[in-house]
Amino acid sequence: MPTSSLHQQLRQTVRSLFSSYQTQRDQQILAKFDRTLFRDDFAQLKDYLGEIEQTLAQLAKLSDNTQPQTDFYSQKLLAQCHALIDALQRQDTDSTLQPSSSTQNSQKRHASERQQMQNALYQLPPRERLAKYYEFLLQLNEIIENNQLAFYQARSDQEKQYWSKKTQITRQRHDHCQEAIDLLEEYLSTITEE
Repeated sequence: MPTSSLHQQLRQTVRSLFSSYQTQRDQQILAKFDRTLFRDDFAQLKDYLGEIEQTLAQLAKLSDNTQPQTDFYSQKLLAQCHALIDALQRQDTDSTLQPSSSTQNSQKRHASERQQMQNALYQLPPRERLAKYYEFLLQLNEIIENNQLAFYQARSDQEKQYWSKKTQITRQRHDHCQEAIDLLEEYLSTITEE
């Protein structure tokens, strides 16, 4: 199939995929993406759609005899569309489960507070930081238990999905915390050996 006709079909498909979201172009997408797909995290929908348009434009520039590049940009476009649609659907699901009082401002404030706490944590001496990491690990264990309890008490599949996702995210944080503890303990053991 000639690249120009492929490009037209892709452009039409992308437009139809995101046509239902056109009224939400200024909506912030609360998701982290692979850097090979999108440059920024937590950007507005219109920014992500712009990057998809750039991928389409790169495809349009290719000639018919550049099959590897055409394959690459086609796969990138497909991955971008899948990732963005998944994020939009997750966000729609989360917004229906969360009370309306939790707005983007409270999420931004929470992220800012978390960043301030991380900065203060990095200022601590290694042994005090290790103690804090252990405190965080205990808190994360409690959160995981509470999320699992809420999962088992959930009545709808949507609620179960929400609590399952929350548990998964908390487990990832738990794993990162455990990695930080392991690294810090290894660092402290090398210091005491010297």
